[in-house]
Formats: sequence, C-alpha cells, structure tokens
Amino acid sequence: MIVIDKLVFNGLEFILEQNDSNVNLNKFIDNVNQVQSKYSSSSNGVIINEERIIIKHFKVININLKVDTKWLKTTLKVPNISISNFGGNSGVRVDEIGKEIVKEILHNLKKVLEEKGVEMSKKEIKYNLRRKIKQQLGVEGDKLKNKAKYLFKNFSF
Repeated sequence: MIVIDKLVFNGLEFILEQNDSNVNLNKFIDNVNQVQSKYSSSSNGVIINEERIIIKHFKVININLKVDTKWLKTTLKVPNISISNFGGNSGVRVDEIGKEIVKEILHNLKKVLEEKGVEMSKKEIKYNLRRKIKQQLGVEGDKLKNKAKYLFKNFSF
C-alpha cells in the first residue's frame, strides 16, 4: 500500500469548445471511458499491478472552465475539490488512480455546467415569456408591469 499524505492540483484550466456536432468535453469523457474498458477487458497475459494508493488529503483548487459554445461563451469558476482519505481504506489500484482523479474533476465540471445550463434556461424562458406577453398585450416596459398589476389585482394577488 502506497500512502500519499497530500496531493494538491492548483490552477487547472479546462476549455469546453464546440464544433459543428461535438463538444470536446463529451469526446474527452468518451475517450476516457474507452481507455478504461480497453484496459479492464484486455488482460490477456498482461500483469496487472495490484498495488494500491491512498491519498490522505486530496485537493484541486482554483479550477476554471472556459466555455465557448453556440449557447454560452463565458469562464466559469468551478468549486474546489477537497477529499480526505481518497481511495478509502482499501485504496485505489495504481493503474486506476489517474482515472479516479479525472472522474472527480469531471464530476465537478459537469455539475457547474448543469447549474449554469439551468440558470441560462430560466433566463431564456423568462425573456421569451415577457416578449410573448408584450406582444399579446401590446405594451412595453413599465406599462406591462402596470397592466399586469391591474389584471392580478382583480384576482387578489
């Protein structure tokens, strides 16, 4: 068993780009999964190192994700990762430690993207609703607010 007291990655930057049909982060995840399944299923005569690693304190700090897609162009701050006893009591096999570290980082990236996507969707829905209401009522800005207040006043809101 290999025990590492502290492992810190500081200032990681990821770029999420989109071409006509693919997003590079999706392609990266697919490639990681393919490599993982390739090595786990092809142990034909290959000696697998059973040595294991435990990292007492694992941190990834100051992570940035630059997003450059059709629907979003921004840089997102990703929450820091801090894990005690990474690998648990039994540890992680030496040949799988990189994959497990990448999995933790990708999980955080995905979570931030999902949150940002929900936020962007809410803003887009709100904008579209306001636009349609303005079209239906034929009013703009403060007039819309006043007309809405007048309509809802009759419903005791």
